[in-house]
Amino acid sequence: MDPLSGEVIREFNEWECRIPVPSVIDAGENRLLIASGYEPGALLIKVEKRADGIYGTKELFRTEEFGDQTKTPLFYEGYFK
Repeated sequence: MDPLSGEVIREFNEWECRIPVPSVIDAGENRLLIASGYEPGALLIKVEKRADGIYGTKELFRTEEFGDQTKTPLFYEGYFK
């Protein structure tokens, strides 16, 4: 979303996060970790502004083995914990 106008500038619909209990984690370099509770796991995406000014996303990593139902994971010294 554009923080000034509230306009949605990009959506990512390639993953179903049924219950996003933890907050999205800023992993630096325009990367975001989205963890889900109750089995869908986690997804790491990168958000980039293309030459035409449109924002795009690229999936970097997906796993069903990492997720959290109650708390936000930590990003510490280059690792998610």
